[in-house]
Amino acid sequence: MARYFFHLVAPDETSKDEIGTELPSAEAAYLEACEAALDISFEMLRQREDPSRHAFEVTDEDGHVVFDIPFAEVTRPAQRVPPFGEIHASIQRHRERATRAASEVRTNVTRAQALLNSTRDLLARI
Repeated sequence: MARYFFHLVAPDETSKDEIGTELPSAEAAYLEACEAALDISFEMLRQREDPSRHAFEVTDEDGHVVFDIPFAEVTRPAQRVPPFGEIHASIQRHRERATRAASEVRTNVTRAQALLNSTRDLLARI
């Protein structure tokens, strides 16, 4: 499970989600964001406020934006097409970045072990 943060972006301010929500996938985060945006939009409409200029910016644990969802997309579902292609592309980029980072860590550990062995050999000669 990954932790996603749902930051509420309004025209004049942004409310940061400091706690986040653990969800099984970016698709689940997208559906959660849609539901929350719809609930907030209904409440805003009851108060005679316009929700169309608000959005959720959903980030991962590292603060990278996974996707954003304008409330206008949620309140006009006939015009909305879920950006699953974009979400999958973002997930793939994160996976590739994690694979590269793991490879770098393995390389650095191997180098550190070689340096440690070399240092031990030098100390044994003293």
